[in-house]
Amino acid sequence: ASYNVLIPPLVLSSYSEAVLGTVLSVMSVGVLIGTFVMIFTGGTKRRINGMILSAAFTGIAIGTAVFRPSLTFLTIGLLLGGFISSFIDAHWQSIIQAKVPFKLQGRVIATILMIAMLTMPLGFLLWGWLADNYFAVWLQAEGLLAGSVGQIIGVGNGRGTALLLISAGLFLFFWGMAAFLYRPLRDIEDRLPDAVPE
Repeated sequence: ASYNVLIPPLVLSSYSEAVLGTVLSVMSVGVLIGTFVMIFTGGTKRRINGMILSAAFTGIAIGTAVFRPSLTFLTIGLLLGGFISSFIDAHWQSIIQAKVPFKLQGRVIATILMIAMLTMPLGFLLWGWLADNYFAVWLQAEGLLAGSVGQIIGVGNGRGTALLLISAGLFLFFWGMAAFLYRPLRDIEDRLPDAVPE
């Protein structure tokens, strides 16, 4: 939810509405390309690895998109972010379809989507509040982080929002890596039997 909330004001702090529409379209193109890759390749051999690693590297792509105040960084990062993120849903849904009994799949998928959607309003409230009241202030020309982090990612309009997105992307990456290193989760496809057709 973080990039859905923060990318538009970040782009509009330096560029026009037309540029915003273009970069969001580029991200959608990335999703479309990733979808075709999944259709023709079937994804990774171990689906859990595809899900976890895609989530982790989506964080890196989003962080890359906003690392510098550059339209090139933004376009390439969002293209890659859209491309990689399309693998997440495809892999977890294929795990559900392979491992959950058929008569329970609708309930399981509905529960997962409900939990995911319940967190979105909190994200919409939290991300904007953090960006406006803290991160934007810290990365003004005389702000708390201007002489440290600001020397790397820049200061001024939109750079506080960029730092928040980079932080969220790094959190997603390290969370994904921790999940990948957690063997019971990584071996879940071996531990759970395949669903038996009724």
